[in-house]
Amino acid sequence: MVAGIMAQWRSWGGVVVKVGPRAGVPSGTPDLVGVLFGRCVVVEVKRPGGVVSDVQWVRLDEWKAGGARVLVCDSVEGFCSYFDLLRFGYNT
Repeated sequence: MVAGIMAQWRSWGGVVVKVGPRAGVPSGTPDLVGVLFGRCVVVEVKRPGGVVSDVQWVRLDEWKAGGARVLVCDSVEGFCSYFDLLRFGYNT
């Protein structure tokens, strides 16, 4: 699913990287970070029925407070449903 979201993101002309657990990356950091349509976008990817943890919500709120568009997606289709929001800049 992550690879599919990344492929779709890139097909729209964006730049995206997968963020994994490593030294210096705070716990709860979103799975995907990048730029799409000139906006910073972060995505927490969950399996269908998956739950965002408390620390993940804290990190997502930090990104949002910094001006990023913040999404939680459980499918490529779910990510695609945000296209107009991301393209035209509505608050997410």
